[in-house]
Amino acid sequence: AFTMFLSAEFSSLLLSHYFYLMYRVGTRVQTCLTAAVYRKTLRLSNAARREKTVGEIVNLMAIDIDRFQQITPQTMQYWSNPFQIGLALFLLYQQLGVSVFSGVAVMVLLFPINFGITMIIRKWQISQMYYKDERTKMVNEVLNGIKVIKLYAW
Repeated sequence: AFTMFLSAEFSSLLLSHYFYLMYRVGTRVQTCLTAAVYRKTLRLSNAARREKTVGEIVNLMAIDIDRFQQITPQTMQYWSNPFQIGLALFLLYQQLGVSVFSGVAVMVLLFPINFGITMIIRKWQISQMYYKDERTKMVNEVLNGIKVIKLYAW
């Protein structure tokens, strides 16, 4: 029992350290990308500035780049999860036999439902980003209007 406790504590410690390191990497990636977008926006020509609104640029810097920071800790799961699932299925097959395949069949049958739900959520996120762009553009116009009023001392 004590060995199980120690192994669980050690596993928790290693996992915490992994997430700490990956969040540091993610923050560095986010910082580099934000600086790159900021540098690029400073070098935009007037014609290019007309194509992209301030809201789109702010969303690019605030939300889209933040996704890179959020996904960085999950990168190990791309190879780790299939390995863990395969190992678990192998061990379950040794214990339960052929009945494991019924669980696998249920998982495979639920993949299309999961995919459909994911596509619906993606559509909602795209529309949400549009509204965020519009809101940011509107706030920017209001702030510019306030600036003009203060400039002319009306």
